[in-house]
Amino acid sequence: MLDAMKRQLISLLSLSIAFSALTYSTWRSERTEQNRNVREASFIILRELSALQLIADHAYYEKNTQLGNPVTGWGHLGLIRDLSQMTPPSVGVKVNTLAETWRAHWETLKEHEASNQQVTVAIDGVRSAVLNELAQLH
Repeated sequence: MLDAMKRQLISLLSLSIAFSALTYSTWRSERTEQNRNVREASFIILRELSALQLIADHAYYEKNTQLGNPVTGWGHLGLIRDLSQMTPPSVGVKVNTLAETWRAHWETLKEHEASNQQVTVAIDGVRSAVLNELAQLH
């Protein structure tokens, strides 16, 4: 009787260890995939932010209508907004601020330095939020 109880206890212990290991492995895989998605989205956002900054700078400082065409900035901003859905909410808040700033200033980027500066501040805000989130990934 005692031997049977020991075998059953060992069986239950083995089963609980296996279940725990499977649960942890599944959780770790999901977390790793989520971090991978955030990381990839963040790198693309950083690249698109640089492109948006170049558009703003070419528009104001060089008055270059090809490289500094603010209309093309909408495409970069659209991709940034889409990818921000894959990042933590703190990035999304900064992206929304950037979108509002771009909406308010894209038409005056060529004429007003203040427009360029406001867009630059908003871009830097998103960049800082993205870099902060990347630093916190495990």
